Amino acid sequence: MLNTKTLKRLVFITALCAIPVVWIAINNGSIAIDTKSKKLLPGFLKQREQVAVVIVQGHGKTLTLQRQNNGIWGILENSNYPVMTSKVDDLLFSLADLQVIEPKTAKPEFHEQLDVNDITDPQSNAVLITVQNLKGADIVKIYVGKRESVRLGEEFQEHIFIRRAGEDQTWLVQGILPLSTDFKEWVEQPLLGIIDSDQVQRLSINAPSVSNIVISKATVEQEDFVIETAQIKATKGHTLDLDTVNTLPFEVAELEFNNVLVSDAANLDWSNSIVATLDTFPGVQVALNVLKHENKVYAKVHATAAADASDTVQNSVKTYNDSKQPWIFEISKQFYNTITVSNNDFVITGD
Repeated sequence: MLNTKTLKRLVFITALCAIPVVWIAINNGSIAIDTKSKKLLPGFLKQREQVAVVIVQGHGKTLTLQRQNNGIWGILENSNYPVMTSKVDDLLFSLADLQVIEPKTAKPEFHEQLDVNDITDPQSNAVLITVQNLKGADIVKIYVGKRESVRLGEEFQEHIFIRRAGEDQTWLVQGILPLSTDFKEWVEQPLLGIIDSDQVQRLSINAPSVSNIVISKATVEQEDFVIETAQIKATKGHTLDLDTVNTLPFEVAELEFNNVLVSDAANLDWSNSIVATLDTFPGVQVALNVLKHENKVYAKVHATAAADASDTVQNSVKTYNDSKQPWIFEISKQFYNTITVSNNDFVITGD
């Protein structure tokens, strides 16, 4: 069975292969250059330790990745929330691996057609990538334009139009660039990542002014969850909605977040929050507090390991809490609606 990360990676590749591109072959015959195995950015990562900031700008959005003193990368626009180092590495190595296919136009009037015109142009579809060193000086600054997925043997690559900032010359290059200004594409998801959804033993939801909900199963192998709190009337037409019962624990375990706030800066009263608690067979419990405030929904999490849990589980819980405790997470309104259910919502009444 595919796990969440594998599935997302397959979805990304599928989406990449489906990108529609209008190809424009604008050549500049005055340039003669040997482009065989020529890298666009030769020597880019020879001093990898000097790379300190990566800025991705496009479509009116900016995402700034900066390396902290502890070596962890964070997103400036999101209070330096930690990102996956592997994502930053993927982008840096992808830039370093870009291969020049051929030079294209050096005429500025054609830049817009290739989507490599300046991003200050309101109509620009370019993405500007800037890589800076520890002193704030630019190491790389390039416009990424139109791109098309191509299959080379058993691998997928891209043909991409590129222009270095400050230059008119454009280039057609080959490689693959995992670019996004979406916060969610850079951070570890789901929020309850310490929980393996296949190992969920019990879900309890305690909501103010609403009856408590408890869903559980006795063994990992048990096919269906049992809702302990719903009263199914022994009359014709009353049945348990197993789809809803079985789905809810997984929806909680796979919860994703959209944004973050620093805990100290969030003035929130959690006394009336909904508390959803997940227990797993390996002995991990995660308490998720959910609160609606000023038309937004926020969450905070805390994990606990059972006293008899293995050292591996105990260490995982400590690492998880250390990474999550400084933050308040903004989540979707849809999820809030999902967990504000009553026991009656699990009963199907027919004729």
